Amino acid sequence: MIQQRYPEASLTVAADGWLRPELEKLAETLGLANTKFVGFVPFAEMPKLYDSADIYLTATNIDNMPSSITECMASGLNVVTTPGGGAIPFIMTDQETGIIVKTDDHEAMAAAALRLLAEPDFAVQLARNAREASKRFMGNAIKEQWLTLYMQLANVTSSAAELPATWIAKKI
Repeated sequence: MIQQRYPEASLTVAADGWLRPELEKLAETLGLANTKFVGFVPFAEMPKLYDSADIYLTATNIDNMPSSITECMASGLNVVTTPGGGAIPFIMTDQETGIIVKTDDHEAMAAAALRLLAEPDFAVQLARNAREASKRFMGNAIKEQWLTLYMQLANVTSSAAELPATWIAKKI
């Protein structure tokens, strides 16, 4: 659907899995041009892959905490996704930090991608918002949240800042 409007559009499918042969056959059946299946991508190579793309599409049916989405947000790469079984709306806000479409709706996914290509100001604003929102998933922010949660579960009354690092390492 995207290549009907943008014949030069390319699709890169990263990662490997049991569906890869089926997806390769589907791409061939649909006559998709400029499609590459690159397989497993080492973590150190992911920034280059994200930088080479305009939009990240993921049509997951369930994913508890897709790090690829938070990585894309931090990279300033626009994301079009499904709700992923309910977890993704806690990571992204539809129409604010990315676009969330209904599960199993390839037409909605294509329409969202086409919108991002047709409305560059909207795409830039989403990417900026996503970049800012991604900070809540970075190391120090997450560390403090986990420490607070662990202390609540352990009924510890001290704050994480008051505990010695050795205590945290040994007790938690």
